[in-house]
Amino acid sequence: MLGKYLRINSVQMPNPNPGTWQQGLNPIEHEYYTENGTRKTIPTRLDRMSWSGEFNCTSMMKSTLEGYCKLARVTCLINGDSFDGTLRLSSPSRLVENTELVEGTDGLWTVSLVFESF
Repeated sequence: MLGKYLRINSVQMPNPNPGTWQQGLNPIEHEYYTENGTRKTIPTRLDRMSWSGEFNCTSMMKSTLEGYCKLARVTCLINGDSFDGTLRLSSPSRLVENTELVEGTDGLWTVSLVFESF
């Protein structure tokens, strides 16, 4: 699993929840049609890194991640490769059932994130 290999703005991330991690290279292409109906595609960039996943974290880590989602740019380090891009919440954070009394935190949360490189 990713665990020690994933950092966002130099902050070590916990392992993503099993089965939630998706990573890929998404192309940026401009498509248009000519007058005779032929489709033309102009690839602008073919290696745009993106990933998504859910993480279980403490309320303090949740606050940190939500703060990163408000920034215009974050740096994501995966297995030693650095990517600049945007980090956003893909759905509202959810409180894990019966964890609000966990010592040292306001509860454990499931946070869903999406990263897209520039």
